[in-house]
Amino acid sequence: MESHMTGYEFKTPRRIMGLTLAHAAGLIGIKDRRTLQRWESSPGPMPEFAAATMHAAWDDWISELGAAGAPTPKQWAAYAG
Repeated sequence: MESHMTGYEFKTPRRIMGLTLAHAAGLIGIKDRRTLQRWESSPGPMPEFAAATMHAAWDDWISELGAAGAPTPKQWAAYAG
């Protein structure tokens, strides 16, 4: 399965979650943060394993926010109405 997540689409949730390049690189299993930085700057798609890991991390992060009582993205959208 080919990834359709761009570097920008990877970088945005990484930054929202407060992950540094080094932490995110470790999370997806690469040793060099510069590799991740290069992927994020590229117009092409992210490798599938990196995209899948970021999707999972984002889903976990959203779940943790909900468990802590924070509004979900759907709730925020309803507030903005």
